[in-house]
Amino acid sequence: MQKAAKDAGNPPLIIAVDQKGSQIERFSFDRERLKNNANIKTSKEAFEKEKSIGREPKELGINCNFAPVVDVNSNFRNLVINVR
Repeated sequence: MQKAAKDAGNPPLIIAVDQKGSQIERFSFDRERLKNNANIKTSKEAFEKEKSIGREPKELGINCNFAPVVDVNSNFRNLVINVR
């Protein structure tokens, strides 16, 4: 599809996904190697997890991910965020 768009003189297509890497997964990752988001304690751990989550969609030609940047659980009685 990207080649057809380019050959027609159009800009690259935006191919998007909502890939968060927790309860919402569009692709299957090795769950054993990815920590639950609630268990991430350092920025390095977060960077490494998100780097690995971004790799697979990129390899599939997906160039836009609508995943959230950050969730902050400031009220532990709020169950909506859960392990995100």
